[in-house]
Amino acid sequence: MDEDAETVVIQASIQEEFRHIITNKSRFWNVSGIGASVGFQGVDIRLESLAAILAGAIAVDSPDGGAPVEDGSDFTLYKDLKTAGRGIPVKITLPDNSNLKANGSPIVYRGLEIGRINNLALNDERDSIVASASIEPAFSDMLTQGTLFLLEEAKVSLSGVENLSNLITGNFLTLVPGNGPQTREFVAIQQEELDRVQAKSVSLRLLANNSFGLEPGVNVLYRGIPVGSVLSVELVDDQVAMDIAIDVEYKTLFVPKTVSLLPVVLLQNSLKQASTSLFHRLNSF
Repeated sequence: MDEDAETVVIQASIQEEFRHIITNKSRFWNVSGIGASVGFQGVDIRLESLAAILAGAIAVDSPDGGAPVEDGSDFTLYKDLKTAGRGIPVKITLPDNSNLKANGSPIVYRGLEIGRINNLALNDERDSIVASASIEPAFSDMLTQGTLFLLEEAKVSLSGVENLSNLITGNFLTLVPGNGPQTREFVAIQQEELDRVQAKSVSLRLLANNSFGLEPGVNVLYRGIPVGSVLSVELVDDQVAMDIAIDVEYKTLFVPKTVSLLPVVLLQNSLKQASTSLFHRLNSF
């Protein structure tokens, strides 16, 4: 405690080889322990890395142009990156039903957390949700027009569960770096869209008189093998329109003589496989 017993004073030492990093513009913030917030959704618990929880940790950032400091200089320790005001503010337009948290869903790059979502709000037209987020300054060079944000989400289907841990920890965003001029406004996409952008799949639109009970996320099968997935199902001019993505390695299946028949076979196989799988699973209880 300080002399007035009103402030906690933490004595810290910087290794000599890193002394040049600390300047009069440096800011320190806490990255240790457990954070919690209470809202309409209940209590949200935020866990840092295991090492930070066990040992505690403090992060520091020093912008260019700062002057060296003397030994014993005082700095304020902020409670997090957002409070420290060091995160680069960005706006990210989200897909519907993203299930991201307004008070701290992480933004990750190669498994490392590099930012957090601070707030969720409707855009001016009120037709989409925009996330306000902060990115660590060290990754500012990745904030370009070619960069994408991938929505990492759990997917539950008859064939199993993908990203099972997300059911517990919640969804998050992964930064996929790209090229181009600097920007601070981005759009988050789902895995199927990323596959199309990276030419890992080809898109088709199927028209039918019935949806056959198919929903987005259902596998598209060929001879029982998944070759793609259904992206969307909607009503267009009194017909059911289904957008599907076929993995690029199977695009040779689509030749002029079979392209009109193959999608029907694929969907029929998908429906048959889904129904059979569900029947077996129900009988196993």
